[in-house]
Amino acid sequence: MLYQIYSAIFSCCRRVDKLLFRDESEPLQTLTVTIPLPDYPWLSLTGIRGDEEIDVTELVNSKVEDGQYVTPQWLSVNTNEVDIDRWEYIDSMTFDVREIPSDGVLNEVKPKSD
Repeated sequence: MLYQIYSAIFSCCRRVDKLLFRDESEPLQTLTVTIPLPDYPWLSLTGIRGDEEIDVTELVNSKVEDGQYVTPQWLSVNTNEVDIDRWEYIDSMTFDVREIPSDGVLNEVKPKSD
């Protein structure tokens, strides 16, 4: 246990030392992190009926095709949930909760722009 604590502190001190006391001619090395893009434009799809929320994400993901528009009508037919007040989804790029518009959401994930 003592060895693990010592190793963690020593490793941290070495990293801080390299960062603060590096030679100015050396370029600063940073860690490159790659975030994978999601497969769908939504993280979850939910039907709202009164106070009840019905998650249909797995069912829709198994039926929807690339380039297809997912509309409230399509969701009602393909999930057998006909008396839904509104359909919502969590946007996979912004994490915003949005209502599915009547013209639908295109099943296409756009790459993030820097």
